[in-house]
Amino acid sequence: MLVCSVTLAGCVGVPVEELLASTAIVAELQRENGALVEAARFSAGRAGEAPPGGWDPFIVSPFSTRTEYRLVESDLSVVLEARADGSASGFYRRIRIDPTRYPVVEWRWRVLQPLAGADPRVPSRADSAARLVISFHGDVTRLDFVERTT
Repeated sequence: MLVCSVTLAGCVGVPVEELLASTAIVAELQRENGALVEAARFSAGRAGEAPPGGWDPFIVSPFSTRTEYRLVESDLSVVLEARADGSASGFYRRIRIDPTRYPVVEWRWRVLQPLAGADPRVPSRADSAARLVISFHGDVTRLDFVERTT
């Protein structure tokens, strides 16, 4: 079963830099450049190896079971497999890109079996088998209440 985290959120307006929690993160990361920004190509790894550096687990709750992430052989190539048994977590990498220069995100995944009773249309339920989350640096107080709390 693949468990990742698809939410798209953006912050509008010009942020007051020193007041933003994301400012330190943005300052420490070098801006990506080139014709293509590749966040991950798990297929370049080998089955049994650890996932590439720069990727970390996102712990939803310290009291819940952790999801296991590993590189495995699939029908087509080497892929990142997430095994979750009653757990909720994510796997993330921080990168810094200019969304006006790189406005397109491409990815692919395969979910072997959807979660019983899951409704991915309801963000607050957090019961999706796979999800991509993209966060933007900016002033979150400019977002409406629902966007700030989901």
